[in-house]
Amino acid sequence: IFPCVLFADQILSVKAVDLLKSRSGINRQSHHTDEFEYDDLILRRGQSFLLEIEFSRPFNPDTDTVQLELQIGPLPQVSKGTHVIIPLVRELEDNQWEAKIVQRAGSRVKLSVRSPATAVIGRYKFAVTTHSSRGDFKMEHDPKNDITFLFNPWCERIPARCVTNFSSAHDSDVSLTTDLYFDEHMRPLTHLNQDSVWSVPQARLMARLLHCLSP
Repeated sequence: IFPCVLFADQILSVKAVDLLKSRSGINRQSHHTDEFEYDDLILRRGQSFLLEIEFSRPFNPDTDTVQLELQIGPLPQVSKGTHVIIPLVRELEDNQWEAKIVQRAGSRVKLSVRSPATAVIGRYKFAVTTHSSRGDFKMEHDPKNDITFLFNPWCERIPARCVTNFSSAHDSDVSLTTDLYFDEHMRPLTHLNQDSVWSVPQARLMARLLHCLSP
């Protein structure tokens, strides 16, 4: 009983985080990002991933609260999906930010985290916050723990427009906008306004995106 009393009297702080970001690990392989030559955690939105947290003491679900926090951009806002607060839940549901404890051993927990299919694409700052009867704790930002989310062509919940012919690829129902280019005399630049087809291999496209997102 005495050790439990001591634990309950301590703030729940974070000693270490393991994002399981190895290229040969389950996260990178299940998200089809293991071939990208980067050491960061690279994920695809709309899919679950795993991470491990080591606390200063055993986590007590009856008295402790833990949340994951993701922020992207210069002015992160919850309303715009650029400041994400991820709660712990008993069961994960589709298409929303949630986390679930899947394993506990001493002061370490393993979480399964779900992201929605509409999550903002880019590089997020990652943090862990806790609340207990003794006070609050927030983990300091470490660039090594940043997480990059990419598009997910394997996710069936992402809205898509099937392009099968000329009409389906163009704004035939005025549902899309079309960019037109003009010179300084407002004359159309024909060579820039013609139709073109882009066929860029996904690996090359994602590699360029990751290069732009790298600090």
